[in-house]
Formats: sequence, structure tokens, C-alpha cells
Amino acid sequence: MMQEWVEAMQESFGTIVTNVRQNPNDPPDFLATVGSEDVGVELIELITTSHLLRSIGKNPKAKKGKEAKEEIKENPQHGQLFMDTQWNRDRFESQLTDAIKKKATLYKERAIVIDVLVLYTCEPWLSAAMVEQWLQETTFEAPKNIHAAFLLMEYHPGYAEHWPVFRLF
Repeated sequence: MMQEWVEAMQESFGTIVTNVRQNPNDPPDFLATVGSEDVGVELIELITTSHLLRSIGKNPKAKKGKEAKEEIKENPQHGQLFMDTQWNRDRFESQLTDAIKKKATLYKERAIVIDVLVLYTCEPWLSAAMVEQWLQETTFEAPKNIHAAFLLMEYHPGYAEHWPVFRLF
């Protein structure tokens, strides 16, 4: 996944990222070189856990006991789960803002500064075209302890020759 980000950064922004390696002192997850500087890169997945749990038959709101044993898998292709997994601008902005704030709070507690936060998603109902449009109308506030953030999406045929990557701040 990091290799896809590296390629997308060069294709989309002309930024050459080299010497990507895992950080033995995580966080951040990776260290890389941009120009002549070493940077720390944290990688997180943008996923709605409750939707995932519902699709595999785990009720995220179930209490222990009988209700927890009832496994009802919901189909993400139709029905209520399908409706709940659809994206709109408000959900997009809210989920990214929440993910960024959650990481910023964690880093603040640990007195850590992250150079680059990469939010990865392969959400089936979130298209690169939608993201591109919504980002024209949305501004994300950069926390003091995260210098830059990017949204990396899995390859979308016909959108670009590489995985789409968008600068959030």
C-alpha cells in the first residue's frame, strides 16, 4: 500500500518519495525520504467498523447473552446496510475529521509529531470523482502535530493510471 502511495504522490503532485521503510519505533508506521529530508508517515484505514461487523453477522450494538449469539449477516448490496454505506459530503467530512482528530489526540497525549498522515480507503460506494468534488467544498483543519494529510484510494478504472490520492491539508 505504501508503494501505491509513493507512486501516486509522484504522479499527482510531482513529489518524489524514496527510501520507504518500516519504523521500528512506531508511531509513525514508516519513515521515508522526501527531497533530502526524512519524514514520518502514519498509515490508517478509513473504515466504518459497524458496517463491517454487520456484513459479517456481528451486531455492534448487541449485548452479551442471547442477542449476541444471534448472527444475522446483512448484505451490503441491498437493504438497510446498503443504505447506511452510501456516502454523502457530510458523512465524508465527518469521518475524515473524526479520524484526523482521533490521531491528533493520541499523538498529543504521547507528545508525538507526525509529518504525514495517510488515510487509506477501499470503500466500495466512495468514488474518486465524489471525493474530488467534495474536497473543492471542504477544508480540513491541520492539527499542530500533523503536518500533512492525504486520502489514498484503491485504483478506480478510468479515473487515473495510479491509485487516486488527495491532499487534505
